[in-house]
Order: sequence, then structure tokens, then C-alpha cells
Amino acid sequence: MWNYNYFNLLMNNIRLISYPKSGQHLLVQCLLRYFSRDLNYPFENRRKDEGSILIAGQMGYCEKGLHCNEVPCREPAVNFQAMHDCHKLWYNEPSVNHIILYRNPIYIMLSLCNYEKNGIVSLNNYLRYFIGYLNEWKEWIHKWAIKGGDVNAHQLAYEDFLNEPLDTLYFLIKFIDCDNDIDREHLIKVIQSMDICQKHKLIDFHYYEHLKEQMKQLEDLIASELETLNIPKVEWI
Repeated sequence: MWNYNYFNLLMNNIRLISYPKSGQHLLVQCLLRYFSRDLNYPFENRRKDEGSILIAGQMGYCEKGLHCNEVPCREPAVNFQAMHDCHKLWYNEPSVNHIILYRNPIYIMLSLCNYEKNGIVSLNNYLRYFIGYLNEWKEWIHKWAIKGGDVNAHQLAYEDFLNEPLDTLYFLIKFIDCDNDIDREHLIKVIQSMDICQKHKLIDFHYYEHLKEQMKQLEDLIASELETLNIPKVEWI
């Protein structure tokens, strides 16, 4: 059992909402290394220890579905909870600050299909999966990002995190912990200790050449959402 009085939990109450495969774990690991000041913080080992929360300096972390299924988490030490969806919106909870993390859904679709290099699933089934994922993404993005804009929400594109990790994390940490100065030197070390990059290329997808034109058409269907949120479009090869 944690000795809650030991921790200096002064951060704002944060809820991280992200669509699956949008970089949640990578982002959280950077934050845990920053607030714990431990560049080797064992995130993957500790997050799988069900029933526990992760303490990193001022940050008390709960991952919904691993530690608990309660929103908000009932542990008094938790001030940062991560999840993919929630029935509550921030304008119903003025005491909670939200981070909304999203990504171009084309990469999400391929990642959810694990880039299927063995070609087990048929082409037609892939198209059905892709259309289903795209519809779910559109519903999620309108709920959390496009209809948002409240002062209690900080929106973040995964592509910006990959391309400009220092600026992205700097402003994010300022949103999370607005009362304290940011240790920029330590933040740079955190970024250098992480593998912040795109893990797969589009051509890694087993059926890329077969489905490229159909995927382009699917991206065209969400062009307005990408433009509204300034999410980069795919650079098709």
C-alpha cells in the first residue's frame, strides 16, 4: 500500500484521452521519466502489474483497464489517468484538465491490423475493417476534439509529438504542471533517452500496393477533420 503522504502530488488533475494506437504509451513514458527524474523508469514492467498505480514524483498514474475501470480512479494518489474513451466530457467536470491525443487514422488502421505481413486476412476483409475503424475514429474525433475547444483541454497530434518532441512536451508539461518551471535540460535528456520515431512505414503493410488507392479514397473522406485539426495527410509513396 502506498504511503500517500510521502508524495508531493501538486499537479493538476489530468485525464488523457487517446484513440487506440495514437502514441499514448510513448507519451506517458516520457512524462513518467520527466516527473520521476529517472531516465530508466521501468514503465512497461510496472504498468502490467495489475492493481498498482505508478508514482513518478508529482505524478500518480492510473491506466484505465489495467489498474482499475473507475473514472475517476478512486485512489487518492492518482492525479493522472489515461484511457481511450469516457462517458464524461470536460465541460461536466471543470476540476479535470484533459489531454486529447489523436493521429491520422490511416496509420491507426494499419497498426490495429498489425501490418499483417503474413497476408492471413483477405483484401475484402481489410476494406471492411478499415471502413469500420474510420467510422469509429470520426465519431471519436468529433466527440473529443472537434466539438471541444474548452480551456480545460489540451489537444495534441501524435505527428507533432514525433516531429517536434521538445516543443510538444514542453507545452504539454506546462499545461499539466503550470505552477512550476520546466527543467528544459532534463526534458532534453528524457527525449534523448526515448525512441521517439515512426515505428512502421506504409510499405510495411502486406497489402499496401493492392489497397493504396482505396486507402487514399478513405483519407479523402476525412479530409475536413484532418484540416480542422491540422493533422498531416499521408505522404503516399
